[in-house]
Amino acid sequence: MCEYKEIDRVDCTSDSLIKVIGLYQDLGYQVEVKIINKPLSTFIKGVKNYTVHVFKCAAES
Repeated sequence: MCEYKEIDRVDCTSDSLIKVIGLYQDLGYQVEVKIINKPLSTFIKGVKNYTVHVFKCAAES
């Protein structure tokens, strides 16, 4: 078992979601995706926004 610690958080749109997840998974990180309910002003209206939470194994238990 592994104790995971959040090391990064990335806000992105559905267009770049797969790229972001793939990048971190290729580096060996654990990834969790959450949908952002409120639109961020920097994103295009109508585009789904996501937060990608990136975790790294902090300690083996």
